[in-house]
Amino acid sequence: MVDKVNYLRVIGGMVMGLLWGCGESNPGAYVIFIDYTTSAATFENGNPSRIQTTVLDLVTDMDREDVLQVYPIHAFTESATPVLRLSGPELHGDLNDGMRRREWMEGTVVPMTETIAKVRFARDRVAQTNIYPVARKIARLVEAGYIVHAVLVSDLIQDFNGEDFSTVFGDGSSVDPVQLARKKVIELGLTGRLEGVKVVVMIPGSPHGNQMYDKIRAPVNEFWKSFFTHCGATVMIGNL
Repeated sequence: MVDKVNYLRVIGGMVMGLLWGCGESNPGAYVIFIDYTTSAATFENGNPSRIQTTVLDLVTDMDREDVLQVYPIHAFTESATPVLRLSGPELHGDLNDGMRRREWMEGTVVPMTETIAKVRFARDRVAQTNIYPVARKIARLVEAGYIVHAVLVSDLIQDFNGEDFSTVFGDGSSVDPVQLARKKVIELGLTGRLEGVKVVVMIPGSPHGNQMYDKIRAPVNEFWKSFFTHCGATVMIGNL
């Protein structure tokens, strides 16, 4: 049986194929987590258009039973509801399906994705970054029977409830990111719960950069690769 292949174009030259069998009975969940905190360069310069392009590429082959959900990352990620949620297009299995899909993309998806950059949150929500709940939200989709493809648009700098990665992995730190990641996954009860999930992380940047984050980028990336791997997922990290 020939596999059906979705190509997710990741801005910055990284391309990841998301594959599943065409006979797969489970619906797909395309879930995107976007960092709205003030520490991230998510909506600087051309990043909003890159995010929109990523969403549009991701939903190209969505079926009616598939779902797209876009969640915010901020201090209260755990209880946050989607800023965007939609199902795939209504298709009839005839020659007009191509037109129906185009109309759905132009009339529904494009206008909805344009609202992502316009969402605003109170200062207490964007002052800190809590990324761990992302894994729990993904796990719940897996447990609901979805085949999950997840994208994170974030600088990955966890900064919540006394844990600040700029300090954890800062100058003079002897913390092993792999060991810390394994410990966190066990503490959160997430071991193996993301089995089969594909995770793509896209780090937003700006022309002026961030010297402090550049200094800790390597251990931070290593931490999250190990974190999602211990959760059972496959993960790739690149730039937006």
